[in-house]
Amino acid sequence: SVVGRGGFSPTPPQIWPKHHTRDERIRAEFAKAIKDQNIDQCHVIYQRERTQLPLENREIYKLRKAIVRIIQEKLKNALECRTKSEFEGKPKSQAIQLRAAVEIANRQNSRFPYARECMDLKAYKECQDALREMGEEVGGDLDSGLTRSSSLKGEGGAGGAEGQDGEEGRREGSGGEGSESRPEVQNDHTDPFQARDDLVAEEAGRQKT
Repeated sequence: SVVGRGGFSPTPPQIWPKHHTRDERIRAEFAKAIKDQNIDQCHVIYQRERTQLPLENREIYKLRKAIVRIIQEKLKNALECRTKSEFEGKPKSQAIQLRAAVEIANRQNSRFPYARECMDLKAYKECQDALREMGEEVGGDLDSGLTRSSSLKGEGGAGGAEGQDGEEGRREGSGGEGSESRPEVQNDHTDPFQARDDLVAEEAGRQKT
């Protein structure tokens, strides 16, 4: 009893973790992705939530600007690798760093939050130019992926044409041999009321006989 009056309890107090709402949890995930510079994770969260995304337009704008800053830093770091000692005399290793940075910027054209302004950055264009110069230096096609967004559109157009040709071919096939193998259906246009009257007359004739 003395211990109780002194305010001491043998049982430690339970401290429950702070409860976060769904919207708070999602916002925290985006904040962590930006802090870790994990740009692709932002698109993963978006694909998971879709129409249930709690972000307002202003928040999406800030998220896009944060991604632009991260990519700009990556592009500048890739450019600086040309002057670093560990990459000296290694143009292919330099090109790998440049290409990786350029590809990250290219992906924003089709990934949430669609920070397409990355491809308008000065560092982005400088990385493209550097890759083209390295391609000539090492005798390889190092700049084949620089205009991926435009090439993807071209592939989409070609794919659409092929799909259209394939669809036309299927339609031609269905109208050719396939149509010959189908049995002809005879449409019966008999008037149902006339058939009923004929049955009544036939029944009446049998009753008379």
